[in-house]
Amino acid sequence: MRDVLKDLETFDAELGEDPALFQSRLRAGAGGQRIGLSVFDADGRLLTRVPTERVNAIADDPDFKALAAGEAVRISPMIPASRAGIPLFAAARRLERNGVFAGAAVAYLPVSMLSEYWRTIDLGRDSTVTLLRDDGWLVARFPAPEAASNLSGLPMFADQLGASTSGIYVSPASPIDDVARTAAFQRLDGLPLIAFASVAESVLAEARGRRLRDSLLVVVPFGLALLGVCGWMLVLLRHEERSSLALRAALDQNRVLMQEIHHRVKNNLHAVSSLVRLQKLPGEVRDDLTRRIAAMSAVHQHMYEADRFASIDARDYLGRVLSGLSASAPTNVRLESDIHPAPLNPDDAQPLGLLVNECVTNAFKHAFPGGRPGVVKVSLAPVEDGLHLTVVDDGVGEAAGDDAHEDAAEGRGEGKSEGLGRRLIRGFAAQLRGEVSSTSGDGFSVSVRFKTRDPGEIGADPEAPPD
Repeated sequence: MRDVLKDLETFDAELGEDPALFQSRLRAGAGGQRIGLSVFDADGRLLTRVPTERVNAIADDPDFKALAAGEAVRISPMIPASRAGIPLFAAARRLERNGVFAGAAVAYLPVSMLSEYWRTIDLGRDSTVTLLRDDGWLVARFPAPEAASNLSGLPMFADQLGASTSGIYVSPASPIDDVARTAAFQRLDGLPLIAFASVAESVLAEARGRRLRDSLLVVVPFGLALLGVCGWMLVLLRHEERSSLALRAALDQNRVLMQEIHHRVKNNLHAVSSLVRLQKLPGEVRDDLTRRIAAMSAVHQHMYEADRFASIDARDYLGRVLSGLSASAPTNVRLESDIHPAPLNPDDAQPLGLLVNECVTNAFKHAFPGGRPGVVKVSLAPVEDGLHLTVVDDGVGEAAGDDAHEDAAEGRGEGKSEGLGRRLIRGFAAQLRGEVSSTSGDGFSVSVRFKTRDPGEIGADPEAPPD
């Protein structure tokens, strides 16, 4: 889901600055083909949609009103089949231009996406898998109910959920279908969502009854009184063990699902990169886009291979980014690195990789004109309150007056418009809660010192790189 929201952020940038041109840019194919993506104007009217989408206007929708009131992103409650043809839920991003609300970009996702996971965990009849918004609204459930509901007023919110990130509890009667179940829940890092998997108490009771009958047949010859009590205790212990194993397996499946999501996002980014390469774009623009997409994809590839979602190792991750950059380096330029091991919050990894990509790419383009040989070195080291990133080249420095170093340096290029490279570098540094400084002499150096967050800390800074 986090990656869907980032995709909406990228799409927002691709729409351009003028809301009056949104519709024409969408007809021209801005953003490529996105399944389930719709764009609404500031009055909630649909500008464009996929052919199967049936949601035409959302002006009265509470989530749309929340976006209009200033919220950056929203995940909607379930949209029932009576409104959308099939049960859906939406991830939406506020479109804002010059400080004024310009509309919303909405990705519609089918509730049926949970069905494969439901079949995989196989907890028996009347079992469910559910996504619940942290304010109590039902986002998705399989099997799907007829309508969304708000469960915030139920005792489980105060008694079972509370501030816990995960846990197990027994519900005597589901508020949706009145079935008694044992449920396990897990809050999703960085998202206002809680994932549930539940098994029906009737299924557990049947299994307990079968084991009890079998035990009694064995113990009767050895004394109904004493051994009957022992058998009953054994049945209870085994029942508890099996229930715990089943619920732990469900939680493990959540982890597998997250790993699969990162794998699919990585593959989708590779597909986007291939589409960019097929477009009729200037070679330099196409290469820049490809490298930026590769830096974004490296995060998901690293998390998929490492099977760790709360923390990313800076040395391994930046090593992957620099390996891709090294392959595109000019033959006369050598790329070196000195990256210290350091844990990164996943929300910090992507802006850091994109920042390194911009600095190194600028050096490749402009620091070594005329085939001049040289070295670009990337260093990352821990400091007292965070990490210190430097990208240094031994090229022509400021003496040549090139645009790339003008873009990267603070205080450089007075009287000229600010270039894209400089804005991107400064924007990525801002996302990392750091500032850019630069020096020039025998070469050029870009330095960013930024504070790190705990790997498990939830939530990313809302500031994004400037357009």
